[in-house]
Amino acid sequence: MVEQPAHTRYVWGSTPHPATVPWAPMQEQRFICDGMAGKLARWLRILGFDAEYLNTPDKTMLVRIGRSEGRTVLTRDGRLADRFPSLVFLLSSEDPMEQLRQVKNAFRLPVSPARLGTRCSLCNAPVRPVEKASVRDRVPAYTYERIKTFHECPVCRRVYWRGDHWKRMEQVCLLLRTEGRTDAASA
Repeated sequence: MVEQPAHTRYVWGSTPHPATVPWAPMQEQRFICDGMAGKLARWLRILGFDAEYLNTPDKTMLVRIGRSEGRTVLTRDGRLADRFPSLVFLLSSEDPMEQLRQVKNAFRLPVSPARLGTRCSLCNAPVRPVEKASVRDRVPAYTYERIKTFHECPVCRRVYWRGDHWKRMEQVCLLLRTEGRTDAASA
């Protein structure tokens, strides 16, 4: 793989997109999604990936944050991708599931059921297990009686558990792992 000099413009298809090259061999890929990719940010978090979300008209702020925090900017803004090709990844689809598939393939993300629900889907912080008794007044009584294990976001204090919604998350995870079934994830 030949690296292009930083001052040259990226030509689609000539070499891997610079943003898809990992920042460091052992460091996990981190993202920042703009206002056009909010659902994608949520799904990346659900799948256990570090994905900040910032809905701002100041697109250069996204690039500054991306550069300072080692994050790739995910956007549908072609002009932003043209201006900062080494930091910005252009999403070609409006569909969040197709965007997720595109990012997973481009960055070779290790989608795994073990990662599901390890980050807060609201604020992106890693969640932690908590004592069941500590969430008694914060979850529905039926849920409290039925579920044994709970997790909590240490930042926003949202409580998580493996409820019926978990099946949908596992389906999406399975579809991403098996690939090839482009229409099944949008069902």
